Amino acid sequence: QMFFMTGLVLGKDGRFWFKIDLDRTEILFQTRIRGDWYVAASYFEPVQFTPITPERDAAKSIKIVLHEQRLYAYEGGKVVMSTKVSTGRDDLETQTNTGRFHISKKFPVRVMEGPLKGLPKSLGAADEYTLFVPFSMRFSCESTGCNFIHAAYWHDSFGQQRSHGCVNLTFQDAEWLYNWAPVGTTVIVIN
Repeated sequence: QMFFMTGLVLGKDGRFWFKIDLDRTEILFQTRIRGDWYVAASYFEPVQFTPITPERDAAKSIKIVLHEQRLYAYEGGKVVMSTKVSTGRDDLETQTNTGRFHISKKFPVRVMEGPLKGLPKSLGAADEYTLFVPFSMRFSCESTGCNFIHAAYWHDSFGQQRSHGCVNLTFQDAEWLYNWAPVGTTVIVIN
C-alpha cells in the first residue's frame, strides 16, 4: 500500500515509526478508523514520481479492451506498454464504462470504500472495506460512481474481470502508467 506520512517518531521499542496522514474527510465510513496509525519505518521505502515530459504528452493515449482484459498505452500510433488488467464484473453489474474519456484527476493515494450499495453477498460482493489505493487516475464519473485506473495489491487475477468498475493493474504497471500519463490523456474503453 501507499500512504502519506506526517511524521517520524522514535518508539518505546527503539525503532522509528511513521505516523500515517489520514484525511478523514475522504473516508465515508469514518468509524472504521480509530485513533492515529503508525507503521514501522523499516517496512517502507519512498516512491519516486517521475516528472512528465510536456512536449510529448499530446500524443499519449490509453486503450482498454474489455474482452481481452488488456490495456495498451500509445505514444502516437506506437504501443509503448501492453499489460493484463482486471476490469468490472458483468455478473455483479459493475462493468467498466465504455466510451471515450480523459484522465480528469490523479491521486498518488486514493481512499476507496465498499461494498457497493445494493450488491447481495450471494453474488460474491466483498465484505466492507476501506483501501488506500495507489496510483489512481480517474477517467469516468457518473451518478453511480467513478471509474479509475489504479494499482491493485489485493489480488493477482489480472486478465480476468474482478473489480467494481475500475481498471486494476499490478503495482509496477500502475506506477509506470501514473508517471507516464498526464491529466487530460485520452482513455478509450471498448468491448
